[in-house]
Order: sequence, then C-alpha cells, then structure tokens
Amino acid sequence: MKIARTLVLVGAVVLSGCASAPAGPASESGPSTVPTAPTGQSQQRETGLTPPLRPFGGDCTALLSEAEASELLGTPAMTNVALPSFAPEVSAELHAGLRCRWVSADGSFASSLSVVMLPADAVSYTAPSGCEPAGEEYSAPRCVIEAEVNGTRVSGSVWITSDTTAPATAAASAFLSIFTDRANAAEPAPVPLPAVGAWAHPVDCEAVVSAGDMSSVPGLGAASVGVRFPFGGHPYATPAETALEPGGAEFPYCWIDGESADITFVAMGGGRWLESTAMTGATPITVDGYESAYSSPGQEGLTNVDIFDGPNWLHFKIRYLSNAKVLADALFAGLDATAAS
Repeated sequence: MKIARTLVLVGAVVLSGCASAPAGPASESGPSTVPTAPTGQSQQRETGLTPPLRPFGGDCTALLSEAEASELLGTPAMTNVALPSFAPEVSAELHAGLRCRWVSADGSFASSLSVVMLPADAVSYTAPSGCEPAGEEYSAPRCVIEAEVNGTRVSGSVWITSDTTAPATAAASAFLSIFTDRANAAEPAPVPLPAVGAWAHPVDCEAVVSAGDMSSVPGLGAASVGVRFPFGGHPYATPAETALEPGGAEFPYCWIDGESADITFVAMGGGRWLESTAMTGATPITVDGYESAYSSPGQEGLTNVDIFDGPNWLHFKIRYLSNAKVLADALFAGLDATAAS
C-alpha cells in the first residue's frame, strides 16, 4: 500500500508550529559579544562536522535579548530556538542560516516573533511586505519581517493577538530598527564553501534515484522514479526558506515512487554537524557501513531513520527497519555522485 502523501505535510505543520520551549522568566541580560572571524581572513572549506560561521555568531541573544523581545511583543517572552527533530526544517542551517524565535513566556504562543537569518548571497527572491489581520490561516494579526543589511538577510514574521494589526506593525518596525543597528555592527557570515564529499543541495531527486540501484529495495524496484515532493502553502516556512528550494517547495523532501510502495527521503549534504542536537531523544542503531544511525517513531506505523556518514546526513521513512541498509546503500550511491570534490 502506498503512503498517503498528505501525512508528510500534516507532520510538517504540527512540528514546525509547536516545538517545545524551555520554561523560565525573561532574561534581563543584553546582547552578548559575537565571536567572528577577523575581517579579511581567507575563507576555509567546511568540514561538515562543525557549524559554519552564521549570522550573529549563531547566537540569537546577540540580536535580541528576552527583555527586548518582551517589550516588542508586549508580554513576557522567552527564547524558543530548539531545533525540532524533523529533518526538513534544516534547509536554512545548511546555508549557514540561524533560526530564532521568541514566544509568550506562558507557553500560549499568543504572540510570537520568528525569523531566519542567512548570508545575503545565499538566497535571492522578491521579498513580501505588509501585514494581514487574523483569519483562517493565522489566529492573530501578522506582519512580515524582511530586510537585507550589511550582508545578512532576515526573513520571518511577528504576530500579536489583538483586534487590529497595529501592535504587530509596531513590533515589526521596532525589530527591523534593532536588526539594522546590530547587523551593521556585526561581521557578516559568508556563504559556506561545501565540505569535500558534501552532497549537492538542493537535491535533484530524479537524478539521485535514477543513479542509485533501487532494484533490491523491497517495494521499490528498478523502475522507481524520484520526484520533488509537492508541498504547497506551508504556513510556517519563511520566504527565504521557500526560496532555497526549487519551485518554492518549502522543504527539501524527495519522493521515491516505487512499484508497490512510496518512500520519502531528505538529503542534507554538509549537515553532519547537526547530529548532536537534531538526534536528541532518537534511538541509536547500527547500519553496517555507516558511521552512525538513529531511529524514531514516525506517523502511520512508519519509522524515521537518520544516517550520518562523513559530512552528510540522510533521513528517510520506512515501514520495516530491516530495509534500512539496502535503501541507504542505494541512496548513498546516487547522492555520492553529486558530492563536492
């Protein structure tokens, strides 16, 4: 039986919008000092094993303290930046992106400020603007946050529960003023130079599946075809994240359309450095031939499998864990053909 494709989108919406946050009062400390590479230092290739240089040194509090976020949102706020263990949410991180979010400290998410920052040269798109009232898609008035300052792109939104868009409009304006001042004072992060062996990103799904041998993968077979998963209208993806994927796919899912089964996978070239945070709570498993692997429960009886090897991270969903190696071997063969040398 083929997997219902809508399940993946539902999971993305739930996990993107409701990631857990640590409880605690708003911090009164100001922005921290950001360690950056000296100006003029030649850029080194990434290893895939450590984070690339990111905007504001990868530190959200260097941009905005919790006290400042509380003032912007008009309610006590806390920083919520934990990376969900949901693979497709790391597109920005693969391009040296930094994801920051501040939410109502009471956990209600009644007000929220959420942005992704990237090296400006990492992405190009026509940025939206403006505000919109509460409606079917958003439960509170929402304003877009978009700017490019001193080599750093910020993309996101702020929403504040209110009868009008005025509070969100004011918060967006105040945030952009702070971002402008601090981005001008910070060393911008460069677009990463891919690690040797890092897979190309975004992924050419059709080419990767064609280059791998799916004939021995149960349910797939030699006639398997790879396609880009047709996401549409993900409410939590920022415009910058959407622009990173071909055709505005929001997230980098590939779909393998097999003879009697469908399988989704995500290939994150150079993303090995995310292993320690993204795999928190997952169960370590052994997949022969690979440096590390993990499993975790998926939807509809499926199992999430995450494999890390060299500088790369491969994520897929299968029904039987015993098929993990044969599928990994086929996908690695196709992906390795795209690796940086």
